[in-house]
Amino acid sequence: MLDSAESLPTKTPEHNDNHVGSRTDDIRTAKSANAAKLHKLHRKKLITLSYAQDEEEDMRVELKYTQRTAMLYEELYHRKEEIKELVAFHCGLTPDMVQTRIVQTYQYPSYEASEYLVDLVNSFLDHGYILMDWIGDDDVQMLSTTFSQPHTDIQIVNLYRSMSKIMLSLAKTPQPRIGTWTVDNYGRISLTNRPIFCHLHQLENWSIPTTPQTTTYTSADSFYFDLLEGHDNRLRYQANAATNESDARGQATDLVLMRALLHRFTDRHLRDGPFFMQLTDMHNSNILVDQKWNIKHVIDLELACSLPIGCLLPPFWLTGQSVDRLKDAEYERFRVEYERFVDIFEREEQNMKTPLHYSPSACMKTALISGRYWYFNALQTPKGLFNLFRQHLRSRFDKTPLPVVCEGVSAFWTRGMTTFVQ
Repeated sequence: MLDSAESLPTKTPEHNDNHVGSRTDDIRTAKSANAAKLHKLHRKKLITLSYAQDEEEDMRVELKYTQRTAMLYEELYHRKEEIKELVAFHCGLTPDMVQTRIVQTYQYPSYEASEYLVDLVNSFLDHGYILMDWIGDDDVQMLSTTFSQPHTDIQIVNLYRSMSKIMLSLAKTPQPRIGTWTVDNYGRISLTNRPIFCHLHQLENWSIPTTPQTTTYTSADSFYFDLLEGHDNRLRYQANAATNESDARGQATDLVLMRALLHRFTDRHLRDGPFFMQLTDMHNSNILVDQKWNIKHVIDLELACSLPIGCLLPPFWLTGQSVDRLKDAEYERFRVEYERFVDIFEREEQNMKTPLHYSPSACMKTALISGRYWYFNALQTPKGLFNLFRQHLRSRFDKTPLPVVCEGVSAFWTRGMTTFVQ
């Protein structure tokens, strides 16, 4: 759909974009105001050429979502009898007891079967699916709807205590490796899938290679290096990942240094464990609370996975800011809340009836000061790694003229770096 009138849409970031503001504040460049005023419809928004050029995502890939979504739902419509049989199998029903109906979600149909929703990964039966229950509690609300409004200390304490209890409950049972639990066609559960993060799906949606699905880890370092490989691939495969040669060399330099400094921000004594289940998407939109901010439900549990103990950290959104905005005065606000969270977490850990054989709170206490908090958040943030590295990690070392560093270090990111940036 093309339109001749210029109409710049208001930016409405997707859920996971709340993790970061922009790729890096000092590399974004304004595009010409005289760019052709072309529009294309994308997720209920009209996207102009100038808007697309200024985005950090590759909009050529993003603009295919509308067509691909329509194709997916058309396929599901023709396979609704299979959906009935599948839901009936999991719920102990007969297919005639299952009803499917089309409901409108983001202007596209989805399928609701009784109180169970079937969510799809790629193309339904051929690749996988999720069964989700419906939360019908009228006395709860998403934390994100009230978090930015005035609230009391009691609400904060209730929230932090509830989160701590959930995190500690998952940490009771050590896991043999880093990965995600899956259920096979015979109902057997096994820790045989790669650890799941939102950013991995983001990268794959942008046609950027990531970790193979069946990859698990018994070494934390191997896991961290594979996450860095995803960042490498974004620079390699995303056409607009860098705005110019200087930007490309700057990103390459940061990635080389992130690898070189891994040992500075991790504990070698914890490389081989312990590992335990953690919620990698415990965002305030996925937390449902009562009026006193006691947590009643947590959603998006499909992103839970077994991770190293060092990854168990307070969330970045404690002050309502994206992770790469936590600097200067905002950092001080965050530090206060971080320490408050850790104090409550430690008390809950001490009150556990069965003490843990390790202390997650001890790791939390040192993470912010040591820089480990920023390092781990950078690994999980495709667009924010460079801001986090430059704001919180690079500054811990002696100052060196950046042009000299970039020219010398970026050459070691890949063979033929000069050819790559050209």
